[in-house]
Amino acid sequence: MSRYKRVIGIDVASKKLDASDSRGKLPTLVQNSIDAIAKFIEKIEEPEQTHVVCESSGGWESVMVDMLHAAKVNVAVVNPLRVSYYAKGKGYLEKTDKIDAKVIRQFGEQNELHLTAPRTEAQKQHQAILRRRTQVLGMINQEKNRKILCEDEATSEFIDATIVMLKNQLKTINKKLKEFTEELAKSSPTVKIIASVPGVGVVNVNLVWDPAWTPDRMSDEARLVLNMW
Repeated sequence: MSRYKRVIGIDVASKKLDASDSRGKLPTLVQNSIDAIAKFIEKIEEPEQTHVVCESSGGWESVMVDMLHAAKVNVAVVNPLRVSYYAKGKGYLEKTDKIDAKVIRQFGEQNELHLTAPRTEAQKQHQAILRRRTQVLGMINQEKNRKILCEDEATSEFIDATIVMLKNQLKTINKKLKEFTEELAKSSPTVKIIASVPGVGVVNVNLVWDPAWTPDRMSDEARLVLNMW
């Protein structure tokens, strides 16, 4: 059983947060934005006696978790698979965001969870740069796909210019990541040892699915984790 006076379960999505408050006083639907999250946190009384539980959601929970930490609220980011197994054990067959938030809250109330440690500024910067790198790689691929079907010469030149700009940005991002790793090696013996091995360096990985991947290839467990039913 939870040792906290109040437990709040939050189901995180890219654009919204569904909340289930053990006291039933907080809004049940909140926009996933800095301003909306700040107003939501302001309504939490006795933050040090409050426990917020949410699932790991591919980074969509990061800003909320950072803001909760700043407000001295206890936070646990848990594996979605654990919550899904808990829901099955409790007989929850229907799946909606509102029900998910309730199940997450009950999971937090009935289990002793490890609190998620606040991120350091360096960790925040590193993860933000990694996210940006993923975004830039995605945009480069999108522009290349657009060019394949582009028949207009002028538009094709615009696309080429955009690709060059994005590739230049990617080079800058890779340089930043290399600098971050080198700085981390100064304080982390593990990173220093790994980086000292000949041949170990920055690695770019491209995955090619053959045959082409589709959501139909996902297992039931993967669909639960990614909320793709």
